Order: sequence, then C-alpha cells, then structure tokens
Amino acid sequence: MGLRYEQRYPYVFGVLVGAVIYVAENYGIKPPSAETMLSALVSLGGIFVAFLAATRSILLSLPADTKEALKNSEYNKDLKHYLLSAQWSALLLCLTAVAGFTPELRTCQIYIPILLGILVIALSCLHRLSRIATNLLLS
Repeated sequence: MGLRYEQRYPYVFGVLVGAVIYVAENYGIKPPSAETMLSALVSLGGIFVAFLAATRSILLSLPADTKEALKNSEYNKDLKHYLLSAQWSALLLCLTAVAGFTPELRTCQIYIPILLGILVIALSCLHRLSRIATNLLLS
C-alpha cells in the first residue's frame, strides 16, 4: 500500500459512502435514522476516543530504541498525523451524532449521509492506526 493511498483512503471511503447513501435516498432506500442509532454512535465515538488514548499511551511506552528509530524515520510525522486524525474524526462523530438529536437536523436529507460518511472516516482512521501500531509493537 502506497503512502499516498494510506494517507487518503479514510476520507475517500467516507465521502464515497456518504454520496452512495445520499443517492440511495433519492431512489427511495432509507438509511436508519432512529434516536437509538444516534445514541449508539455517540457511545461508539467515545469508545474510539478512549481506544486512541490507550494507543497513544502504548506508543509512548515503546522501548527507547524503538522510539528513537521512529523519531529518526520519515514516518514519524505521518504517524502523529494519523493519531490526530483518528482522534478528531472520532470526536467529530460524537458531535455530529449529538447534533442529530435535534429533530430539524435529523430530518434534513443530507444529515444521515454526512453522519454515516463520518462514521466510515472514523472507522477507517482507526483501522489505519491500529494496523500501524500493531506492526510497531510486533517489530
């Protein structure tokens, strides 16, 4: 997997999913929009943030030689960016789901595609970071 693909795929997938859901709504296919889904997404976003805090702690507790090798590599900047993008996408998922508790926003045609697109971005960012952290721990 190339670095450019690795940097962009969470956002591309999220936008594609949001666009597909928006188009599907125009053809009569309704995505879920119940308040229980919003509650679950708020909880899921919180779980993601907690997982990312644990991941950051694990990365900070790596052996000194591994941390030094990582600092000297070109990949260090990317890893920091991946951690921050995963945290911010999880927080954005929480905030967007909380905003959906207002009836006016929840009934807006674009809200659910945006919410589910952000969910895909958060999941993809989390997957990317988990894969990299696992490879670091196993090296």
